[in-house]
Amino acid sequence: MTHELLTWVKTAHPYWNRTGGADHIWLFAHDEGACWAPSEVYENSIILTHWGRLDKHHVSGTSYYPDNYTLEVTDDPFQPQGFTRLIGGHPCYTPGKDLVIPLFRGPERYKSSPYLGAPQPKRDILLFHRGRMGTSDFPSYSRGVRQEVGPRPAPG
Repeated sequence: MTHELLTWVKTAHPYWNRTGGADHIWLFAHDEGACWAPSEVYENSIILTHWGRLDKHHVSGTSYYPDNYTLEVTDDPFQPQGFTRLIGGHPCYTPGKDLVIPLFRGPERYKSSPYLGAPQPKRDILLFHRGRMGTSDFPSYSRGVRQEVGPRPAPG
C-alpha cells in the first residue's frame, strides 16, 4: 500500500520529485511498520515509528501471518511480482533521521496515573504478560523476550 501511495504522490504532486522525498515525513503506526517501508521511502524520508529497531538484516518477529514482511505475497494485484524486492532489507529506524514516537493514549487513560497525582497502586507482581508465548511454533516471536521471561517447567 505504501508503494502505491508513493506512486500517487510522485505522479500527482511535484513535491516528491523536487527533493527525492527528503522533505517528506511518513508515519508507520505499528511496531514493525517502518520495516515494511519501500526502500525509496525509507532511505529518503523522515520516518515516524513506534519501534526503534536498529538491526539492518532482520526478519519479521510477528506470528500474525498477514503482518509478516519477510514472507513474499504473490497474489496482490497491485504487486504481482511481490513486494519484498521493494523493501531491500533496511533497518526499521535510523537515529538522527527518524523519530520513535509513543503510541497515542487518550486522556482518560491517564486519570489514574501516579505521575499525575493519583496514588501509586500496591504492586504484588513483578511482571505481567498477556498474549501468546510463541515458543513451539514461532521461536523468534517477540525476539525471544517472552520466552525468556515466560513460565518455566517445574524442576524434577
